[in-house]
Amino acid sequence: KVLIVDDDETICDVLDTFLTIKGIHAHVVYNGKDAIKEISKNIYNIIFLDNYLPDIEGIKILKRGMLQKDNFY
Repeated sequence: KVLIVDDDETICDVLDTFLTIKGIHAHVVYNGKDAIKEISKNIYNIIFLDNYLPDIEGIKILKRGMLQKDNFY
């Protein structure tokens, strides 16, 4: 599973299109709040994460996710 997190919809669309062409399904969210929700209920193999989101820094999202040990390896 792949998660794309970026407030720039163009970046999300380009990355999602590229992954789709390669046969990889990605889930896309556009803010930190939704990213935290997704990480809390799903396990992702790869997260493409913008560090400069308007509502929260990407590194803080990763730190929160790492506290949920089942979701990070």
